[in-house]
Amino acid sequence: MRYLIQLHLVTRAHLPGERRDVYRLLSDDWYEMVGHREHELQQWAKLSREGVDVVGANTRAGRRLEETARFFEFLVDEISRVLERWRNEARTG
Repeated sequence: MRYLIQLHLVTRAHLPGERRDVYRLLSDDWYEMVGHREHELQQWAKLSREGVDVVGANTRAGRRLEETARFFEFLVDEISRVLERWRNEARTG
C-alpha cells in the first residue's frame, strides 16, 4: 500500500471510531500519477543540468548530461501539453 500511496493512486483515511486505516482509490488515479511524475522529471532535468556544470559542458559526460536534461525538459513540456489536451477532451466527452 505504501507504494500505491507514493504513486498517488490511493490515499489513507481514518474512519471515526475505527482503529484501522482504510484506503481510498482516487477517482482520477491515472491522471494524478502522471501529474506527479512531471515534478520528478523536472527534478531529473535540474540534476542533469547541475551535472553538466560539475563535469564541464565540453566533456563526453557533460554532453550526455546535457542531452539527458534536454530530454527530460522535452518530456515535461509534452506531458503538460498532453494533459491539457486530455482536460479539453474530457470536458467535451
